[in-house]
Amino acid sequence: MSDLYITKEGVSIGIRENKIYIDEKGEIIKEIPVHKVDKINMFGGIKVSTNLIQYTIENNIEINFFKNNGKYLGRISCNDNDRVDIVRKQIKLTDNENFRLKMSKKIINSKINNQIVLLNRKINLNEDIRYNLTQMKNMKKKLDICNDISEVMGYEGFAAKEYFNGISKIIKEEFIFEGRSKRPPKDMFNAMISMAYTLLFSEIKSIASSKGLYVYAGFMHSDKKGHAALISDFMEEWRSIICDSTVISIINKNWIKKDSFNFNDDGSVYLNQNGRKILIEHISRKMNSDITYFDKKMNYREAISRQVDSFIDVLKNEDTELYKISNIR
Repeated sequence: MSDLYITKEGVSIGIRENKIYIDEKGEIIKEIPVHKVDKINMFGGIKVSTNLIQYTIENNIEINFFKNNGKYLGRISCNDNDRVDIVRKQIKLTDNENFRLKMSKKIINSKINNQIVLLNRKINLNEDIRYNLTQMKNMKKKLDICNDISEVMGYEGFAAKEYFNGISKIIKEEFIFEGRSKRPPKDMFNAMISMAYTLLFSEIKSIASSKGLYVYAGFMHSDKKGHAALISDFMEEWRSIICDSTVISIINKNWIKKDSFNFNDDGSVYLNQNGRKILIEHISRKMNSDITYFDKKMNYREAISRQVDSFIDVLKNEDTELYKISNIR
């Protein structure tokens, strides 16, 4: 079972004879046996047959919709995993400031740790990143003395600034950037990680929703209409391990060029169809690769699923120590 990504503008997708087909101007350009697909991800203006929508709902196959620029729009799914007991616990604990602070510290501690490890592995590319690493380690130490979430997020922000400054020193010159930019991304590097984060967001949201969690009630990120704050919480630890590391490899191994981007009059930069295809291929490969998570080898999807399970244990027992962070070494 795997994800199906459709990035070609203007095609149609439907189902017949137990196969999902992609049609372009009346010609079938691809067919995939339906039993091999557990999720469909569509970018841009793609027509979907009602027969396929009905089939996916009846067979619990999720359809995710994205804009051409990578923005996540929403999904169609049949999520009948109704766990009202867990949701009640989750909502109750969002009002517990001590619980929220402990969770935030664990997540951000792991996030900064993983960023440090990633940069440390690249130190041979530019010795100047030693300064960035020192600053990040200092921010990580200060998490222990934080008394509220705003302090935690403040130190996280300082660490992130040093981290991205460090990344800019270890990628090919054509892709060098000045800090994180989003909504819209202003350069090729930010265009890539913005879409990579969107893909990761979709993956984690699918996993968390399937386990009955209420994705809009987070513990670290604040409530905002339409924002799945819990997924933003879960994502933090995995961004550098999955997305940033993949994007750095794509750039430094010359798997992508400037002609894979659209440069717009307003200064925004987005991946074009070819660029999206390249990024999706490598992120998918990364998600299917192995990681050692709590002394067990598994792929990244399974590791994220196990972490979400550990969070459910946290809710049941109201004990943050049960949360399995994703620290890499």
